[in-house]
Amino acid sequence: MRSYILFLLIIITSISYAQNYSVQKLRALGESQNYKRKPARDFYINSGSSVVKQIGKYSNLELGEKKIGYNGGKIKTFTTRQIPGSRRLYKNNAPGVVLVLRIEGDGFGSGSVINDDGSIITNWHVIEGQEKVLIQFYNKSVRDIKDIDAENFSVADVISVDPSRDLALIKLQSIKKDLKVLKIGNINDVEIAQDVFAIGHPKGLMWSFNYGAVSGLRRNFDWAYKDSKHRANIIQHQTPINQGNSGGPLFDENGYFIGVNSMKFFESDGLNFAVGIDEVKSFVDDSKKGLFKPVLNDKSLSKQAVETPVDSNENGKVDGYISESNGVFFLQADPNEDNEIDYILVDTNGDAKWDAEVYDKDGDKFFEYWSMDIDFNGKFESSAIDTDKDGIPDYFL
Repeated sequence: MRSYILFLLIIITSISYAQNYSVQKLRALGESQNYKRKPARDFYINSGSSVVKQIGKYSNLELGEKKIGYNGGKIKTFTTRQIPGSRRLYKNNAPGVVLVLRIEGDGFGSGSVINDDGSIITNWHVIEGQEKVLIQFYNKSVRDIKDIDAENFSVADVISVDPSRDLALIKLQSIKKDLKVLKIGNINDVEIAQDVFAIGHPKGLMWSFNYGAVSGLRRNFDWAYKDSKHRANIIQHQTPINQGNSGGPLFDENGYFIGVNSMKFFESDGLNFAVGIDEVKSFVDDSKKGLFKPVLNDKSLSKQAVETPVDSNENGKVDGYISESNGVFFLQADPNEDNEIDYILVDTNGDAKWDAEVYDKDGDKFFEYWSMDIDFNGKFESSAIDTDKDGIPDYFL
């Protein structure tokens, strides 16, 4: 009998210790500013547990960035899964996210400021068919698109578009003072299960913040919307996005811009996709070379684009021309300005990606060297030489 009583005392003492330890642990979580959760683990409080009954004296206990309160012995079940420092991340990055509003027709989306020269990245489908768009900068007092002030809009020109990757580069006509530029991340640092967050304007709810996790990294991912077909390296993630988030940034847990939120599967939960930052960098670099001009992608303008001047080396001088014939687009460039065409880029299917490059390497006015994108993924995988200079490749490398 004495052994049985001793055993009960040990059990009671253990339970009491466990309860006190749990409360202390909860308190420590709330007070610790350095507490970091593992991405896949959530913490729940059971309203019927003895821990809750003892938690009343900690009525303002903070877990991460959420508060719990004790009210008559009842408490709502919730999760404390948070990106550490999410308030700071939002405050630092929201000013670099803009509202992109179409001038012709209805529609809006989000955009990311990527350079202090006023360059902004968004989705092609957000600005499709536009030569100019309106830009609204961050205003913490504006919570709904119906409340925006039309007098505070800036105007941006559409510089380059790539319908295949659903990307567009726009640029402010007038540079805003103290322009917030987002930090550009690296796709090689993105891993499955890491925390990510998005800022945008879903359903017109301005500068909304949502967070989730990366659920997949997919190369050459194909998707379609209406009559448009797309392919790009994408980040699959669980961060909730909706119409209005399109063109806006996806961030990693350190606040680096790692992708452009582009689409979701409406019939499924948690299947959201962002074009990877590697594709964004490639697109911007190509845009600086004079590629992906809007005239290449808007079929309604193709008849007017008989010959469009370009500045391929960005020195302020015209050194080439884009032309179109039977749906095939050509860029003839003379970057060394010796009045001789040095290379020709060809887009055979009108997807705004160059499918072939031919160039005169030895200056004999024959284009004997070829580079080709044989699977239309935007990258040259094959090279060839026209040895007899009859205009047909003879030897493939």
